[in-house]
Amino acid sequence: MKIVCKTINEFIENSKKYGLYDDIDFDDKKKYMELIKYCKENAHKNSDLFVILGKLYFNKNFFVNYKKATEWYMKAAEYDNVTAQIYLGICYENGLGVTKDYKRASEWYLKAAEKGDATAQFYLGECYHYGYGVNKDKKQAIEWYTKAAEQGDFDALAKLHYYKHFKRSEDNN
Repeated sequence: MKIVCKTINEFIENSKKYGLYDDIDFDDKKKYMELIKYCKENAHKNSDLFVILGKLYFNKNFFVNYKKATEWYMKAAEYDNVTAQIYLGICYENGLGVTKDYKRASEWYLKAAEKGDATAQFYLGECYHYGYGVNKDKKQAIEWYTKAAEQGDFDALAKLHYYKHFKRSEDNN
């Protein structure tokens, strides 16, 4: 489903509701410049606008600039924005706009996970599962996967299923 927006407010509402992917667009590409200006002027009132700026530079083909994206996410994180913290984790984990650093990635995931975000809890579980930025720890991985799964995160449910049915048999061999 492609959503074509006519106004900046419509774009912002849809990006909050559905995320900012290629299926949310303007009817006129020039409006992106208006959106950037609007977000820069108003982000100090609403940290979600910093996140939208970061996502524009992270996702939109004609704007991709991971360094700028991480700068905007960092500004939103200063306001304790959970979404920005997750995106910073992704950036550090994958070296997008910053030097790859699993420890910093796991720290950003932890900040968001402690606030109860299921996606961050899953990613932190992954850090413990694979030993990315933290010591590999099956118990911690299961704990974070469980927290995420309790909120309906299907990836976390799959990992718990893996631990329950497959990891046990691997550990016995």
